[in-house]
Amino acid sequence: MIRLRELRTARGLTLEEVAERLGLRNQYVSNYELGRRNPDYETLKKFADFYGVTTDYLLEHDVPPKEEDFSEDIRAIARDMQSMTPRDRTLVKDLIRSMATKAGEQHEDS
Repeated sequence: MIRLRELRTARGLTLEEVAERLGLRNQYVSNYELGRRNPDYETLKKFADFYGVTTDYLLEHDVPPKEEDFSEDIRAIARDMQSMTPRDRTLVKDLIRSMATKAGEQHEDS
């Protein structure tokens, strides 16, 4: 959990200080920071409360997908949409949503 280390160092804290304040062993905190071990929910909550962040932030659930995670077709559509007017972009988004809804309904019927 790389964010644990980032949060600790950004606050100028040592690993030992964090471990002591949270009532954990130094080795556990080190293993959590290095991703060698995952904290249980209660420990994760302790870290989130201590640093003033959400558990989702610590788990990196708020990270947007990278461009390379999308197919070339989707990247091409996104590039094309950048040159459109806001009104046209809204129309395209509405069309895509409508088609996705229709496809979902057809999938449920089969």
